[in-house]
Amino acid sequence: MRLLAFSQSYAKVTLTPNTNNSVNIIQSDDLRQPFQSKLNELKRVDGTESTLSINYISNLKFSGKTSTDRVTELKLDNKTAMVQISDFRDTGTGWSLQLTPRSLTGRHKQLTTSLSLGSVQVITMNGSVSDTPKLVSHGEIRTNQVSNILVANKNAGIGTWGLILSHDVNPTHVKVYDSQIESGNYRGELVWSLTDAPS
Repeated sequence: MRLLAFSQSYAKVTLTPNTNNSVNIIQSDDLRQPFQSKLNELKRVDGTESTLSINYISNLKFSGKTSTDRVTELKLDNKTAMVQISDFRDTGTGWSLQLTPRSLTGRHKQLTTSLSLGSVQVITMNGSVSDTPKLVSHGEIRTNQVSNILVANKNAGIGTWGLILSHDVNPTHVKVYDSQIESGNYRGELVWSLTDAPS
């Protein structure tokens, strides 16, 4: 197994008192509403001409109020956020989508955090009839921890697929474990990696 591609999206947290063969964003019939995202929330990934690639990733925004408790929970603001993956190889060997969250950093402080995906959906974006990739990460993902998110086993995950994040029921969220947090904006990276075999 080898690392085929990786890219980064960004998480922004607010605390308050062309002509190529790349794949376009595909609107799936499985989505209740048309997938519309502000340009600054969705990023086309370079190298999408490959037969196995991450096509699009959303920049995520979280917000919440600082808490006197030990843990502050910040919920996803984006109404539509996703990662889009395409596999047009003729091998059917499968793939794995991995995520490594980096630290959230503000003007004066780096936060101790974890990320939970919550109730995500895995849907075909082009009517693929292959088996659906399996969601394998349900719990908290700690900073700098590499976690398998989706695994497509043999003959699964062929075509274009979307990992759709939730902002309402059991939303994608960040937990902050620092007891004293300054109000303001914090920024961090989400490193998405795609391997060319299940792991």
